This record gives sequence, structure tokens and C-alpha cells, in this order.
Amino acid sequence: MQKMNKKTIIGFAVFVVLIILFFNKIILSPDDAATINADLLRMTSLWEGQINENLEKNNGLILWNSDVYSGTPFIGSPLTTMFYPISIIFYFVPFHKAIAYVMALNLFLIVVFFYLYLRLIRISRFSAMFSVAIFVFSGMVVLWAGIMSFINALMWFPLLLYFLERAIQEKRLVFGFLIGLVFGIQILGSGPQIFLYSAFVLFLYGALRLIYERKGLVRVSWIFAIAAVIGILIGSVQLLPMLEYTKYSIRGSGLGYETATMHSLPGYALITFLMPEFYGRGGLYWGFWKNSSFAEQYIYVGLTTLVLLLIAIFFVRKNKYAAIFAIIALFSLLFSLGKYTPFYRIFYSLPLFDSFRAPVRMMIFFVFSSAVISGFSLDALKEFDEEKKERLRKLLYVIGLLAAIVAIVAIISYTNREALIEFGKDMALKLYSENADASRITRSGLSRDYFLSLVPIILKNIFNSISIFLITIALILLVFYLWVQNKIRLKHLSWLLLIILIAELFMFSTKFIEPAGFGNRFETNPIIENIKKDEGLFRVLSLRSYQTKDNLPQYMAIKNDIQLASGCDAIFLRKYAEYSCFYGDCEVKADACIPINDVKYPRMIDLLNIKYVISPKDVNDGSLSFILNYNGANLYKNNDYLSRAYFVSKAIAVDKNEVLNAIVNKSFHPMNYIVTDENISDLNLFDRSEYRELEIESYSPNKVAIENEFGTNGFVVLSDVNYPGWNAYVDDEKAKIYDVNYILKAVYVNKGRHRIEFMYEPKYYKIGLYLSIFGLLLALFMAFLLR
Repeated sequence: MQKMNKKTIIGFAVFVVLIILFFNKIILSPDDAATINADLLRMTSLWEGQINENLEKNNGLILWNSDVYSGTPFIGSPLTTMFYPISIIFYFVPFHKAIAYVMALNLFLIVVFFYLYLRLIRISRFSAMFSVAIFVFSGMVVLWAGIMSFINALMWFPLLLYFLERAIQEKRLVFGFLIGLVFGIQILGSGPQIFLYSAFVLFLYGALRLIYERKGLVRVSWIFAIAAVIGILIGSVQLLPMLEYTKYSIRGSGLGYETATMHSLPGYALITFLMPEFYGRGGLYWGFWKNSSFAEQYIYVGLTTLVLLLIAIFFVRKNKYAAIFAIIALFSLLFSLGKYTPFYRIFYSLPLFDSFRAPVRMMIFFVFSSAVISGFSLDALKEFDEEKKERLRKLLYVIGLLAAIVAIVAIISYTNREALIEFGKDMALKLYSENADASRITRSGLSRDYFLSLVPIILKNIFNSISIFLITIALILLVFYLWVQNKIRLKHLSWLLLIILIAELFMFSTKFIEPAGFGNRFETNPIIENIKKDEGLFRVLSLRSYQTKDNLPQYMAIKNDIQLASGCDAIFLRKYAEYSCFYGDCEVKADACIPINDVKYPRMIDLLNIKYVISPKDVNDGSLSFILNYNGANLYKNNDYLSRAYFVSKAIAVDKNEVLNAIVNKSFHPMNYIVTDENISDLNLFDRSEYRELEIESYSPNKVAIENEFGTNGFVVLSDVNYPGWNAYVDDEKAKIYDVNYILKAVYVNKGRHRIEFMYEPKYYKIGLYLSIFGLLLALFMAFLLR
């Protein structure tokens, strides 16, 4: 490992200061200011809160999420990180502060890990710090800093590269265990997409390095094998439940090509390499581009970086590491183009790659590669003689000429801006008509006139972007010109370039730090207050479509102890989506939420213990009683809802494919019998129909207990989703759980008094836990033994 001298320590200290300055609005804020994106607000903050709540109530680790989707796995969700070491911060610090500290800590760890790797491949101290600055303050990394599932996987990538490079150089087996240890931690941090991408890039790097090395292939292959085994073992407690969940989820059979290629990098987005806000940002960007995301496509690395990449093309051709990262950068770019080239289809046909959307996320490794190459480019300047300076001078002239052409075009355009505004309005009308159903437009109720009024503002933003581009490129060319003319020394050039780089990255990236009062997000309203008056155990259904807003957002519901039949998470169960969309008039597809839009079959919501329905439109159904309207949303009470647990004495068995049809049949009444696709011929059931609501003795995410007297044989039905891992015990004896009413669970009981317990005891979690402990101990022991 590289020794830390005084200059290195000072460099790290500078980065600490820069990171604190970058996040000062949230780290140093005395109140509850936080920068929270949608995923953090509606998922991460809630799941971390559920972990804490379960521990405080002495219920152990939460394994089942009973708050959304009428019950769904908690362990195995790609957004839960109970066993990830850094997540411990959330257990001791309020979430809005913890997220700021975790963001800053993650970026600092990237600084350290990346620096170690860069020094290992012989990039000088200053150039290494320069490269680190490019990566850490680039737009993609800053945006990902607030997406835990992304940054948790990304932050370990440079450390993996460091250990892999040492393994290739030294051929020592100990690095197999060290790489495996980091791999395991990366898996525990969730973020399966970024883990998969980083693992592939790591493999590509290793293969390219071995081509240059031309020796030690067998030894390094053993190191790879050890790393893979150890990583899978350590990550098993997260990985095995996740694989099981994925099997039964909406993504279990992979995504369709159109869905998988959503958020491919379009050709027009490449101009944002030069001008990151050319197409606007935030709401303006979304308003005009369907299936396009400013956040996903923010690929700006700084003009300073681009100039250094150009220098590398002409002057750093023989460096093997620069060549390797040039290949990785090219691969990342081609992959990110997704549906716009045939290249992505190769990977879509491979296992796992078809389970994820947004190929553009591979661009993070383009950014990483650009940072590495820039370091080599900066170091190469030390070897420049007058001949090379002359060649560089010519390159600077070409860049200056191109910038001058841009300036001339901008000036001509500015003098004709009225005509451009009219052209822009025509384009806005065309784009609006093509994107009128885009959810980001419809949810906010944005009209055509609204977008027409924005055209002058957008044109102004374009001219501002061009101005910033021209000023920045002029400064870069100036300092380079002063150096090639021997007016300043290389040391001065390097520092001036670093200052320009930090300034341009901060100028754009700090805009993503938009603090707001965290507590203000959870202010209640009359609908929530009315529901909270009801102290029973029930669920609420908030109707919406992809094009309309949610009138009871998940984060508002859970923070107010309201359980939902709807919900949002990274993945959800396919059977539940099929059930929901059967009555809810929605499309079963991979998304963060199930947009249940209607109640076509009221009995299907009765079965789910749904007592209240919130709808943006009037609902004419005799079973729903109107309560109030607030802010365009109607609150209804479902008079026919069934209790969370009940007893039914009769059952009918139908074919697996006929269960839903049987439920919506007019002759079906849930109080008379249940519908199942399982064999019940051996059960002693009577013809007499009996229904009774059951009082639940105790209800927690992992366990439900019921004790009651039953006057006849029949089924105890729990209106929670059935899923592998749920076990039932009748009087402490294990009993079979039946799939009933398509998605619910029930247990058969004989006449008499019985105690029934439903317990979530997922076997893959238990197996994974033991494997993780074994893998961790093995990795630590072997790393110590082989040190």
C-alpha cells in the first residue's frame, strides 16, 4: 500500500474541506434542512425508519414489509441495506442528518480509494488528486450520492481496482480474499445494477491487463475464482433473498427490450459534454423530452477534462493503462447508447442484463475512465519538449477556431432571437403533442400555453450555456497558451487548470444540493387526519394512473401509520400486480409503483382489507360512501371491506388460471367461501357456510397471532399476501398454508379452540446469514494468514 506522506494527507484534508463546502447547506445547517430525491423520500427514509422501529419494539430485524402492497418481502428488496456497514449511521442519527453525513462519507471514501489506485498505476500525487476531483465532483457522482443503491455499489469500485491491480502485479492469493471481501460488502450495499456493471467492467479491466501482462494467467484466474466465491458467500444474506424475490417479481422473466432500453443515451445528449444545461434542467428538461431524464443523462465532466482527453489522444498513446481505460470508455459509451445502436442487444441477450433499465448508467465508467486518462495526460505534460509544445499549440489553435465558430453562430443567432423564439414555439408545439401523455407533464397539469411561455426562457438558458462554455474554454486555452509560450511554469499551469476544473464542476453540480425542511415533507392534511381517527387494522387504496399524482404518497402514509394496498419499491410481486391490475385498470409492467386507476371489481378490494379509497375522480359505487374532498381528491369509506383476519367454513377449488375469474364471478361472495387452486379434497369441510371476523392478538411485520373458538371446521384467512417463507402453526404444530383468493394465505383448522400463528421464516435468509458469517470469517482469516 502507498505510504501517506505529508502532501498526501494535506491533499485529503483539502478534499474534506471541499466536500464540506459542497454539502454545506445540509451538513452545517442547524435545522432539519436536507436534500432529498424521490427515492430517498418515498423509499429509503421509510425502510430505514422501519428497521429502527422494529428494533425499538424488540421485534428483531424486520424481514417482511406489511405497510405496502398488502405485504411484500422486506429482506431481499434491492433498496434495503440492513447488513451494509455504513447503514449503521441511520440507526443513531436522524435520517435527514444521516443522509448528509453518508453522502459526504461516501464521496470521501471514493477520494481515498481512487487515489490509492491512481498512485499504484504511477500517476503523480498532484495528477491523482486532479483525477479524483474530476470523478468525485462530476455530475453523475454528485447525483448518485443521493441514491443509496447506486453509490453503495459505486464507491467500492476503485478499491476493487486497487486490489485487482495489485493481484495482477504481485500474483498473491491474498488479494483474492481481499477482493472477495470488498465484493461482499458491495453486494450488502444492494444496488444490483451498478454491482453487475462494475463487476463486468472489472472483468474487462482484468482481461485487458492480462493481455498486456502476458503471464500469470492461471494464478490470476485462481484469484478471480476465490474473489467470486468469497464475495458471493459474504453477500449471501442480501443476495439469496433478493434472487428469490426477483424470481417472483415483475422482473423475474426479464424486461422487454423497449422497457430495458428506457433511458438510453440519445445522440442529441452528447452536446451536454460541452454545455450541461443546453437543454435546460429539472422541470424544463423533463417537460420537453419523453422517456428522457436530466438526472440520468447528466454526463458533464468539465471542459478541462475534455481538453486533457484530446491531449491524451495525441500524446499519451503508448501508456497501457490509458489504452485500457480508453477501451473501457468506448465500451461504456456504446453500451449507454442502448437502443440507438445494435451493440446493446448483445448484452440484452445475456443473463441478468435484461433485468435492468437505463443503459445510460454505464456512463459512470466513462466518467471514471476519463478521470484516469486525464491524470496521465496531465503527467505527460512534464515530458513535453519544444517540438511537442508546438504540436500542442496547433491543437489549441484548432480548439480555439472551433470555439470561435460557436461564438459567431451564437452572435448571429442572438441578433435573430425573435425568429428563433418563433421557431422554438413551433418546436414546443410539436414536442408537446408528441409528449402530451408524459407523466411529468400530466401529473403537474402543465398546459401547452405554459410550455410556449417558457420558450424565451429556454432560449436565454441556451445562450447562457454557450456563454459559459466560451468563457471557460477561453480560460483553459489561455493558460495552456501561456505555458506553451513559456510564460508560466508547469506547476502554475496545473494549479490553474485545477482551479478552473473545480470552479466549473462546482458551478453546475452544487445546483443539485437543494435543501428543504425534511419535516415539512410530512405535514398532514384532512384526508390523513380523518383516516387516523379510525384505530382499526385496515388498508387504504390511493387510486392514480401513470399520468396523475398520488394523493396519498407512500411516505405520507407510512409516517402516519397507514398501511397501503398500493405502494412503491424497486420491485414488486408479479401475482400482486396481476391481481391489482385485474381490478385496477392498469398495465402490469416493471416500474417503481403499481398505478391502480380504478375499482372495476369492488369485491377484490374487499378481500384486501381496504377500508378507505382515495380517488381523484368521482366513484359511483354503492359500497363506497363519500366522506370528504380535499385538494381535488375524494375520500371514500368501503362499507363492505373484510377484516384483516376472518374465518370461512367453505372453499372451492378451481384451475390455477381460473382463480381471478372465479373471484369476480357474480355468484362469488367472500363471506361464503374462499377460492383456491390447491387440492382440498382431503379436508373435512361441511356444506354449511359460516363467516366470522377474528380478533388479532398480536400483529408485527414478521409474526401474526390469532386465538379463537371455532364452531366448525374451516379456514382462517389472513388478508396478507402469501409468499415463500411464511409458515403457519396451529397450537404449536406446523400447518400447511393454502394459497387462497389468488394472493392471500389461509390455514385449515378443526372445530374447537385454537391458537394460530403466521410467522415469516424465510429459509434463504437463514441460509444466506450463515453463509455470510462463514464467508466473512474465512476472508478475514485467510487475509491474515496470507498477509
